[in-house]
Amino acid sequence: MRDFVFTSSSVLPGHPDKLCDRISDAIVDAYLASDPHARVAAECAIASDVVFLVCHASPNSAVDHSTIARNVIREVGYRAPELDPDRVAIMINLAAIDARTIDDEDGGALLRLPASNSATLFGYACRQTADLMPAPIRLAHRLAQNLWAESLKEENDWLGPDGQVQASVEYRDRKPARLVRLTVLAGDPSNSDGAAWLGEQLAAVARDAEIVPVDETSAVEVNPPGAVLLGGPRRHPGLTGRKISIDTYGDFARQGSSALSGKDPHRIDRIGAYAARYAAKNIVAAQLAAECEVQLSYAVGRSDPVSVAIDTRGTGVAPEHVIVNVLRESFDLRPGAIIDRFGLHDASTCDGSFYRRLSAFGQVGERSFEIPWEKTDLAEVLAAAPV
Repeated sequence: MRDFVFTSSSVLPGHPDKLCDRISDAIVDAYLASDPHARVAAECAIASDVVFLVCHASPNSAVDHSTIARNVIREVGYRAPELDPDRVAIMINLAAIDARTIDDEDGGALLRLPASNSATLFGYACRQTADLMPAPIRLAHRLAQNLWAESLKEENDWLGPDGQVQASVEYRDRKPARLVRLTVLAGDPSNSDGAAWLGEQLAAVARDAEIVPVDETSAVEVNPPGAVLLGGPRRHPGLTGRKISIDTYGDFARQGSSALSGKDPHRIDRIGAYAARYAAKNIVAAQLAAECEVQLSYAVGRSDPVSVAIDTRGTGVAPEHVIVNVLRESFDLRPGAIIDRFGLHDASTCDGSFYRRLSAFGQVGERSFEIPWEKTDLAEVLAAAPV
């Protein structure tokens, strides 16, 4: 398929699913700030004025789960009567994880850390944008970030923290050629003046984004007739991990089936997705391919992945098995090595807010803060390898 239109969506941090992701990741941050080697799995659900929180973690009485949840609700912009962070009911189930600690006296125990669960992960990169992401999801995230910034201004309190942006891009010869349509769900649909203002704002941002060409046929629609109303947990419930395509590539490429949020760095179904993105991005940055999907599979109890494969969509400068060999020689894909390479046990990464900030607007790709798996520091090594 060379000529087509592709659509991706992003949502604001106040969307109930993303709100649950943010609460779950804020709890992960709290445990890791106390102990960088802590184990934690946090799941959240929200509906109306009730938050349900399940947390299995290393014993740590210093983590105040209820306060964390209330602070996140307040942080994304919710206030009474829409959702009162001080009065929302929070139901919590806690259980201790009986996990082995890492005795790294010989300097090698972390590297021998086996995968604790089975998982198949995917990473993707292409030359459509500066950060080597697909154009539709990059544009949707950029506009959603702008929309959230506007919603936090006092004069725009009619917008609210819940919203969605959908970007449709026309491709010619698998290259982004034109913005077809932006569809925006945000704020009070009855506020026609606000909707017109918002449409103008988003159209201007789309023109300035330099992600995909915009012409006189490109359309922007705000709260079109028949749209399902947003408005936070009172209108639609939320659940951790239900927006995996928004966390990754906007469905332009494959992603694993597991949620990313709410898991500590020992979980291969989280960090393996980051490693796959890092591998794909560096392969493209090294000019070994114009487009690349990396697939990693892990089995319980094994450190090395049981399979590593790539698909360059016919753009590779060498056979795919040759590029895979170069990748495996240059990048240690064991879980402990991934943790070590990305510094996920370092205080500079687990600074009390890293995963919380990561929970919205994509866990891969362009962000306003440094993400270790978005670096291209492996590209020079890959480019120098014989292929």
